Amino acid sequence: MQASSAARLDELIGVSAMLDQDALALAEIVGAIRGQTAAQALVDAWRAQSADLIAYAQGQASSAVDLDRQRTVIAAQLATGSLPASAAADVLQHRQEQELALATAISAHDSSQTVQRLSDLQSTSDDLGRPLAAAMAAQLSDLSPAATEGADISLRLHLDAEMLQQVYWTGAAMAAAADTRPADAQAYTSAADQAANDTANELAAIYGGDVGNGLADRLRGQIAAFVSAASGGDRHQAATEVERLRNETDALLSGANELIAPGLLTQLLRGVDQPLLSASDAFVARNFNTAYARLHESAKAAQKPADTLALAIVDRYPGRYLNLPTTAPVSRQSLELAAVHGRPGDSLAAPHAARGPRGPSH
Repeated sequence: MQASSAARLDELIGVSAMLDQDALALAEIVGAIRGQTAAQALVDAWRAQSADLIAYAQGQASSAVDLDRQRTVIAAQLATGSLPASAAADVLQHRQEQELALATAISAHDSSQTVQRLSDLQSTSDDLGRPLAAAMAAQLSDLSPAATEGADISLRLHLDAEMLQQVYWTGAAMAAAADTRPADAQAYTSAADQAANDTANELAAIYGGDVGNGLADRLRGQIAAFVSAASGGDRHQAATEVERLRNETDALLSGANELIAPGLLTQLLRGVDQPLLSASDAFVARNFNTAYARLHESAKAAQKPADTLALAIVDRYPGRYLNLPTTAPVSRQSLELAAVHGRPGDSLAAPHAARGPRGPSH
């Protein structure tokens, strides 16, 4: 929407290809349950919706006329099991209102409002994603995890979302810096810093403030290095700084949790950082197809370190996140009865399920 509003047509082509990949990925997931006809109807409606929103950001208010019809088609294709079309339509309507507000901020070239509107949109993405995932998991019980809710799942989704946001905000800041749009670059850098702070706060609640503050400093340092490279700074120095901070992040988190092998996060985070550096180079060269392809690659790779962190935390502190079996209290009379029958070591306690304390509040 931004590229279209500012008539940056070469960038519009590059980012549209990435956007279309995500639409196709969602359609393929739906098609696995609803069939090819539903998948095709979904991707056609989603593409039309995106095109109309982009036109709306250009100031073509009449393009919003078809959005209601597209929303109805999308809701019908997403309807699955416990997610009826009416519920999907309600969530999509709220999402659509947020997207129109975002388009309005973009057409006004208001950087701060654009960031705020996009942040609002991101924060409510689970309103559709969670019930859709739960409904799909129930339909494909042989292919999906049994549980779609719980403190452990919330932790994983939060870390995934925060790291994903950090990648995309950093990408937006790099694109703006390379295009000499300082107000946009500053607004997006601040948003990326906030996403980094969110990740750090998540871990500070588990490992303490020293770990959280140390992580926040390193993540923000990496963001600054990426944006510096895109704005014409020393590319070699930026790459060296990113590598140093990546290694320090690994040492910090592996030191906080013995279940994270030293060097593991360095390897996983390299898969996030290297495509971001390549995207920075491509933004500078105005090769937008490559820039957004590398940004997309980085975003996909960000799930691996996020999931690894979440798994290590849950394994280290299972009582906070999992339903663990416990034993009923054994009375003195029961113990004496067991001794009379010659089984002094027997336990007559019957296990029963009890939810342990939940993890950090989300």
